[in-house]
Amino acid sequence: MNCPKCGKKVSSEDFNCIYCGVQLKSTGADGRVKKKLFGRDKKNKDKPEKTKPETSQPEQPKSDTQDPLPKKDGAVLSDKGKVLKISAIGALSVLVIVLVIVLVSSIASRKGERFAAQASEYIGRSVGDLNQESELFYADTSDCYGINNTVTYDCIGEAEDTVKIQGIVYPEWAVTLSLSDAKFITDVTYTNFALVKNDLRGEKRSEQISLERFHDGDKQSSVLREIDLEPYSITYSQNGTVTYTFKYWYKRDNGDEQAVLMRAVFTEEGKYRYSTAELLFPANM
Repeated sequence: MNCPKCGKKVSSEDFNCIYCGVQLKSTGADGRVKKKLFGRDKKNKDKPEKTKPETSQPEQPKSDTQDPLPKKDGAVLSDKGKVLKISAIGALSVLVIVLVIVLVSSIASRKGERFAAQASEYIGRSVGDLNQESELFYADTSDCYGINNTVTYDCIGEAEDTVKIQGIVYPEWAVTLSLSDAKFITDVTYTNFALVKNDLRGEKRSEQISLERFHDGDKQSSVLREIDLEPYSITYSQNGTVTYTFKYWYKRDNGDEQAVLMRAVFTEEGKYRYSTAELLFPANM
């Protein structure tokens, strides 16, 4: 072998280089060679070097796409659950839209009622006074041909939107005025034409409405709650009465469909006076 320092040839049995003196190997306390400082020990020449034991592969990171759904009772929600959830949201959205439409329609009809109540405060005064202070303008004729030929009035204020009843155009609602010979307001009538756009007979009821249990002086609110219908018209008169008119129909025991025109009369103070019910037939619809 050659000395690793000076490069000169030395014996493998030498502990030190005989030329430069560098230590070639060391011995233990028992005199045996403990470790060669340079080169490979002959005894261990053929032994394979020990290798580190193979370690298990590192755990793969979870993909961001795994378990995308929230878990319930330790299980991923099923596709069926997702479909039901989406269906419920859709049904709720439709319900909200329907409620909004009903609310808007109700507000629109109540607008006509408010104008009529306002105009009733001008009974005994001129239309000019009413027009100066009302948001609704009262004219001599309607923009709708049908109402001019079917309703008796002296002046009219009406909704901008229209409805068709048996092919004839009417305003959704109208407030009509009757005048005295001196041109003062005597009666104010609100009419809800939209109520009969689908059925001229009005709303359907399971049976004929009876107000026999009510007496003169009962509360208006109690009577109207018993009737439980949208009024077709409300008339304020100079004699101090307020008349509610209702249109509805029901099935008789023999299967006939009977239409009814019902009127309930109240005082300005909201007290019940009396009611009438007129049975309608095709000849007098």
